[in-house]
Amino acid sequence: MNYGPLLEQTHQTWKVRAMMIGVSAAVLLEAVPLFFTFGKGAALLFSGLGAWMALISVVIAFVGIKCPGCGSHWMWRAAFQPSPNWVGWLRRQQVCPACKQLAVPSNNRWSGP
Repeated sequence: MNYGPLLEQTHQTWKVRAMMIGVSAAVLLEAVPLFFTFGKGAALLFSGLGAWMALISVVIAFVGIKCPGCGSHWMWRAAFQPSPNWVGWLRRQQVCPACKQLAVPSNNRWSGP
């Protein structure tokens, strides 16, 4: 799947994939009580775990996908676009929407003295 030049240039596509896998696993976890007979407590446990897994997956993506230069959170910006197709908006971006710089991750890592 093509996630757009911005996410690919900054090597953040894995975060989107991790979010999708986490939410998919959460949906499957929520569905377990539908196919197997458990007590009410176990069904609530599966439901609660699934909800937490989905929430954590989405929060990690919304907090973790950001500009390496200015720190702008791109998923938040995309989600608050007036267009209902916010994922498409994020995929079309070629530069950071906040600082307008090419969002290429820095290879200038300080390794210490």
